[in-house]
This record gives sequence, C-alpha cells and structure tokens, in this order.
Amino acid sequence: MTRQTFFTLRRYLRWIQFFLVLLFLFVQLMPRALGQRQLSNKSSDANAAIPSVTQASPSSPLFNCTGKRYLIDEIGSFFFQLGTTDTGNHCDDCDTLISLPFPYTLYNQTFTSVYVNSNGRLDFLLNNEPGGFTNTCLPPPPNQWPFDYTIFAYWDDLETNSGLSGCSNYPGGCGIFTSESGVMPHRTFNIEFRTVYVNNNSQVAHFEVRLFEDQAFFDVVYDALEQGNASATAGVQRYDANFTQYFCEGSGNASSSGQRYTLSTTTAFNDFDHNGKPDYVLYNGGTRQTAVWYMNNNVFADGAFGPTLPAGWNVIDVADFNKDGDLDYALFNPGTRQTAIWYLSGVTLVESAFGPTLPSGWALVAVGDFIAGDCSPDYVLYNASTRQTAVWRMDDNVFVGGAFGPTLPAGWSLAGVADFNGNGLLDYLLFNASTRQSAIWYLSGATFLSGAFGPTLPSGWALTGTADFSGGGKPDYLLYNSSTRQTAIWYLSNNVLIGSAYGPTLPAGWNLVAP
Repeated sequence: MTRQTFFTLRRYLRWIQFFLVLLFLFVQLMPRALGQRQLSNKSSDANAAIPSVTQASPSSPLFNCTGKRYLIDEIGSFFFQLGTTDTGNHCDDCDTLISLPFPYTLYNQTFTSVYVNSNGRLDFLLNNEPGGFTNTCLPPPPNQWPFDYTIFAYWDDLETNSGLSGCSNYPGGCGIFTSESGVMPHRTFNIEFRTVYVNNNSQVAHFEVRLFEDQAFFDVVYDALEQGNASATAGVQRYDANFTQYFCEGSGNASSSGQRYTLSTTTAFNDFDHNGKPDYVLYNGGTRQTAVWYMNNNVFADGAFGPTLPAGWNVIDVADFNKDGDLDYALFNPGTRQTAIWYLSGVTLVESAFGPTLPSGWALVAVGDFIAGDCSPDYVLYNASTRQTAVWRMDDNVFVGGAFGPTLPAGWSLAGVADFNGNGLLDYLLFNASTRQSAIWYLSGATFLSGAFGPTLPSGWALTGTADFSGGGKPDYLLYNSSTRQTAIWYLSNNVLIGSAYGPTLPAGWNLVAP
C-alpha cells in the first residue's frame, strides 16, 4: 500500500454524501420492528431464540462513561510505615473526616480530605456509615449513599475501639493513624489501620494505604490479616460501572504483601474481570461454545466458559452496550444479516435484544465508540464487494444514524479499532494477509485523516485485534498463529513496535474472536 493509495480516498469524498443518503433511506425502509425491543423473559439458555428486553439503567447518579480503571501490580517486598497521628477513629461502624496534606486525585476527582472508615475503607466522597459493615463483591449496593470514589483497602466487619483484647498487639492500641514521609512535591501520606474483627476481637487486621503526591497511583499494604480474605473485599470503585477488584470473600488474589493500584492512561476495553487488563474471548466453531481467558498482560491467569451461540451466529466483538459496567457480546448472523446484543454479567448471559438488520452485502466487523463522550458503542460495517466501510451510531441496540467511512485498498481488511495517536478518537487498524503488512488509518469520527504503516508480521502469523495489554496507555497488537495456535502480543507506541511477548496457546478447535 503506497502513500498514493492512502490519499486516493480523497477523490471519493464528494460521493460520500450521496451514498449516505442512500444508506439512510434504506434503513428507514426497514421494518419498524428492527432495532426495537420487545419484553420477554430473561433466559440463560444461549441456544434458545434470542429474547428482547428492556434496557437496564445505571444506578449511580454520577454515571457517565465506564472510563479509565486502575491496574493492580504486586509490590513485592515493602516497608510498613507506622502511623504517628491518631485520627480519632475509635469505634464500630464509623467514618472520621481527616484533611489530606496535599490534594489527591482518585480517578478524575481531586480531594483535600477523606473519611477514614473503621471497616477498612477510605470514603472520599461521603460519610457512608452507619451500616457499612456488610461487605460484598464490587460493585456493592448503596449503603447510606452509593460507594462512589471509595478505596476498599480491606473491607470487612471490623472495629477500632480501644481496649478490645486484640488491641494489645498494637503499639498505642486500636485505631486509624497517619504519618507523612518525603518532601514536596514527592510526599507520601500513610494511613495505618489497626483493627480487630467484630466476630473475634482477639484477631487483628493490620494494613495501610499510601497516597502519593502528584501521582496517579496508591498502595495497599497488608501486615497481619488473621482471617485472610475469607470474608473481606479489596479494590477501588469510581461508581458501580467502574471498579477494580483485587479479592472478594475468598475469591481472587491472596491477601498478602502489598499492591499498587495505578490509573490506566486509556479506557479499559475487553476487561471481563475488572482488573483493568484486557482478556481473550474464544470461540469453538464445532460446539459453538464461547470462553473468556482472563489475562495479566500476556500471561493466562484463569478462564471461564461463556454462553453457547445458536447456529448461524458469530461473536464479532465485545463492548458495554447497556452501560452496566459489564461487557456484552455483539452478535451477527451472516445468513440473515441480523445483529443482536447479548448482555452479560461476567460471562453469564442475563438477557438479550435484537439490533438492526444490515443492508445486503454488508457485514458487522467491529464495535467502538466513535462519538467521543457519548459512551455508546457503535457498529463498524464492511462491504466486501466495494471495500467500503461505514459506522452505524447506536444507542444500546437501537440504530440512531450512520456515516460512510473510508474505502479500504484491495487486499486489506479491518483488524480492529483503537485510539493509536492518543487524540481521544478511534482509528482503524488494517492488515494485509498477503504481505503481512499492518497499517493505521487515523480517523475523526468516520472521516479518514491520514495513515501510517505499522510493523510487518512474520510468516504464519495474523493480526487479529488490538488492546492495551501492557497498561502503558498505547494499543498493542494481538497476533495469532493458526498452525501452532500460539498467540503473541506486540507492544506498540502509536505505529512503532517497541517490544513483544508470547501469549498462551489455544486448545485445538478454539479461535480468538476478541480483542
């Protein structure tokens, strides 16, 4: 693909308006039922006919977009910093407001004070006691208020009253204590929890949170947790659709050592387990079974089966269509050109709805939010005969408008969409299977602006998708070798290859469908 090929698209811009009108008229003549929901019973039987359901509304008043999430990394060895200032928190189920020595930003909000909580939380937004002793997995239901902008360092039924039997294990007894280390502008604020369990006052839960000045991360450090993570929750939450969970009531990671929570510089995509890192979605063409492989960068961490598809349907991509914080399947039936959304909770099918039917000759090839800030995934369409692309703007499963995108050169296909140049707008990732060359087309909405070649893949490998696996704020390439079933991650800075690593090998009969 030459520079001339990239820019010949400009000749066709004068035709875009004309073809857009034709496409719009075609859609308007479709049956009125297309893209509209009808009530039906929820079903977990993925082989049943696809039901239609009413849209769920997000419960948090602060809901806008899922947005950026925190990534969790193990600290390894650590030094436990004892607190020297008593916050005055000596109670069962209470919040105590303290001032921060420096402004601290959690997610997108900056705070100068925080409520330290006897049940192991930092409540940045509001006093969320009494009644906050009953922990659940994230996202929890509201207590006095929703748990928005909360660090769940070690959320359990704890207390900080002085004089309880286990308090003798602490210098100075139970409570929440703070200290400050470092010098401006690199100070650290240490919040030390000296607590005991309500169900056994002789057992201690000793941990601390470290807030760092002018940094987009915080640490949670564990010392002695005599009941482990059996009944506790750890993580951080912006609102009920944006959270990162480390462990919950015996599931997840061990409550040992320490963790660093770092705010990702990109919006999380393909993240099923809410750890801020993209996961694999697999499909078995013989059984029509789907599965999700939970990934930590290029390392397989765990897996779970997803729903089985009806005959004739394919998973094209995943995105959060109903804005509940969980990823959903975007399905396409090439025989009928019908689309559908399967709404998931984790990997469990909870409800579903038909989307619009595509015009003849068109296929659904990707999904992504092409209108910055509207938080709704859109359809990306491709016509193999004309090599034309189009973006259908969606509100959940309902078509609301469309625009033609650029026409691809012969031999090239769309491998995925992501924001490669960091301008907040999605771009096309292209792949030429014959030459194994990759390229990025930079877009503004559906309009082509410019293009750049990316790296060429080795023989036997195909470019299947893109996501930020490294957490570095740049989309990476996901590669697959169909002969060996090996996967690999190529780490990129825009269109430049800067590193690589092998990923897990897929079992026989399985293929990657996302990212």
